[in-house]
Amino acid sequence: MTAIELIHYPAPAPLSRWTIRHLDDRGSPTDYQSMVSSGKKLAESARSKRRSGDNPGAVTDYTRAEAAYTLEGDKGGRAYCLRHRGDILRELGQTTEGEIRLREAERLYRQLDDPLGLANTLRCLALMRDDIAATALWLEARLLYQSLGVEAGIAEADCHLVSHSRASE
Repeated sequence: MTAIELIHYPAPAPLSRWTIRHLDDRGSPTDYQSMVSSGKKLAESARSKRRSGDNPGAVTDYTRAEAAYTLEGDKGGRAYCLRHRGDILRELGQTTEGEIRLREAERLYRQLDDPLGLANTLRCLALMRDDIAATALWLEARLLYQSLGVEAGIAEADCHLVSHSRASE
C-alpha cells in the first residue's frame, strides 16, 4: 500500500467586488469595450426580466448594467439602474438595501438635474415609508410631476397624500 502525500497550498485570496463585477458568467475577464456597450443591453434585459416576474434576475442584470455605466462614466444610466434595483429590493422586502440604492439614485438625479428621474426615485422612497417623511417625499414628487405634466404621477401622489392626511387625523 502506498501512502498519499498531501500537499497543502495556501487558500486563494477572495475576489474583490471589483473583480467579481468584471468577470463574465464563465469566470473570465470581461473586456472594457464589451462591458461599456453591454450597459444598455443589460438594462434592457433587466427590464424584461422584471416584467416577466424574474426579480432576482433583474437585480443581477441591473447590478451588472450599473457597473457597465460606471465604467463608461454614464451617471444617468447608473442612476436609472440604482433606482430600479432599489425599487425591486423594496418590493422583495429588502428595504435597507433598497433605500441605500434609492438614496444614491436620488443624489445622482439631483446632480444631473433630471426632474423625472428624481420624481420617480422620490416616489419609490415614499412607498417605503408610512410617516411624515413619506408625506414630504410625496409632496416633492408631486411638484416635480406637475412641472413635467405627468398626470399619472400627480394622481398617484395625490392619492397617497390624501391617505397620509387621513391617517394623521
